[in-house]
Amino acid sequence: MMGFMKKAGLTGAPAGNGCIDITGTDAATANTLHAAVAGTGADDWDEVWLVATNGSDADRLLTLLVGEVEEGPVLIPARATYRIVDGHPMQDGLVVKAFADDAGIRVRGYVNQARSAA
Repeated sequence: MMGFMKKAGLTGAPAGNGCIDITGTDAATANTLHAAVAGTGADDWDEVWLVATNGSDADRLLTLLVGEVEEGPVLIPARATYRIVDGHPMQDGLVVKAFADDAGIRVRGYVNQARSAA
């Protein structure tokens, strides 16, 4: 059977909003951005796209947690928007979280979901 693909919001974003204000300042308080599909099949995966906007007047450091592995930090310049994940395929319930060195970062994005037919 043929599967399907659709665009969806991040699981960590409020319904209908798509934006996540980063309030966590370390790995223990990191904000959940997305939890990938639980499947592991070749046709069951999420392709994740994320951008971060720094609304403050100072540069900020943003760190991603992919599973329990820290990636970054990434410098997000003051009053700028920066692509932080561009189409990374994820599955097996992998959770992506983020934390920043201070307030002012907002993350938004979407997921292209590939699923096998039911």
